Amino acid sequence: MQFGRQITLSETTRHEYSKVEFLCSPFEFLENAIFVSWVDFKGTTYNSNNMSVLINFSDNPNILPIFGLILSIFIQTNNIPFFYL
Repeated sequence: MQFGRQITLSETTRHEYSKVEFLCSPFEFLENAIFVSWVDFKGTTYNSNNMSVLINFSDNPNILPIFGLILSIFIQTNNIPFFYL
């Protein structure tokens, strides 16, 4: 996995991120999380500069897919990226 420049967050911003509840994965915000501008994960490059990702879709042709805008990307010590949408 490759990633872009690290982004330094203020203590206030880090405190706000600690209040976020994650839907898909259990996650506890730790002080060692690294915020980055982009990440290349499994051959796909994701960035936090106006990029959206597919969150959910249905086989039913009458239901539209759901997309989310990547606001932040951060990485934990296990080298798995997390996306704040």
